[in-house]
Amino acid sequence: MVGIATPVAGPNAMAGVEAGLDLGEVWAHAGMAIGPASDDQGSGYNSKIAAGLEIHGCGSSGVACLLIGVDLGGQHGKWNGDTTSDSFTGLVAIPRVFADLGGSTWRFRVGLETSVLIAGTGTHGQVGVGRDSGVVGNELVIGLARSW
Repeated sequence: MVGIATPVAGPNAMAGVEAGLDLGEVWAHAGMAIGPASDDQGSGYNSKIAAGLEIHGCGSSGVACLLIGVDLGGQHGKWNGDTTSDSFTGLVAIPRVFADLGGSTWRFRVGLETSVLIAGTGTHGQVGVGRDSGVVGNELVIGLARSW
C-alpha cells in the first residue's frame, strides 16, 4: 500500500498482510502493515493494525467484485528531521472500497482506504491530531488474495 499518513508529510510504502473470513452475508477482515515514509525534511515510518467487516458484491460469474467495508484499528508513525521529530498514535476508523478480480483461488485487489481519527496523541496537528476528528491517512492498496 502506498499513500500519506501522519506524522510524515510525504509518501509512505507499507507492506502488509490481511485475512478474511466469510460469515455469510458479510466478511470479517483483519490486517496489519508497516513501512518507511519520507519527505524533503526527514524520514520515518508508518504502521497500522485493524479489523472490521466488509460486504462483497459480485457479478454473476464471480470474476469481478466490489468490496465495501469499515475497520477499527490503531495507527502509529514516527518522523525524524534534522532538528525536530514528530510522532503519532491513534485509534482510527478506516472506510475501505476495493475492486476484486479473479478466479476461485487467486484474486487481484485494488482499493482505497482512509484513516479517520477517533482519538489520538501526537505532535503533528496539521492532519487532525489534537482535534476531535480528522483524516490522518489515505492509502492506495494493491495486492493478491488467495482463497483456501
